[in-house]
Amino acid sequence: GGMGDGGAVGVGAGVAAATQFQLAFLWKPTPTFTLTPKIDATVFLPSPNVMRRGQDKLQSQKILSSAGVPVAETKAIAKGTDVATAFRELGRQVWVRARHGAGGRLSLLCSSAEEAKLWVELWVKRGTPRNEFMIQKYLPGRNIAWDSIWKDGKLVTSYARERLEYP
Repeated sequence: GGMGDGGAVGVGAGVAAATQFQLAFLWKPTPTFTLTPKIDATVFLPSPNVMRRGQDKLQSQKILSSAGVPVAETKAIAKGTDVATAFRELGRQVWVRARHGAGGRLSLLCSSAEEAKLWVELWVKRGTPRNEFMIQKYLPGRNIAWDSIWKDGKLVTSYARERLEYP
């Protein structure tokens, strides 16, 4: 995610989607290792604990915020009444988002508490746990993201992209 999809520094499904800010605060490099005897490939990945935290947008928000990195105001959803409370606290437009996944998974820009609640309830009825959702303050503007891969403090590769629409 970028700034226009809730203002948060987003986390993708793996290291390739981690942003510079996340790497600075989440990633402590670990030695290379072989994934499995079936795949003869040496990789350089953060520890499994760092990967778990980095793949959870809510945890990433908390870590980045506590480190002083600006992020969109974010509220966890644990029970049905949390949606209305979050909407009231965050403003007239909010992003309802999944805590895990990429590509706008379960994301919807909502203009009313009722719309946000109906969106969450639809997916809860389809089997998504309620606590998989979070609500973020909407920050208008262009949605530009910059992703990068770093090794030993040096930039390996990077790219920028602009999201023009959501599915």
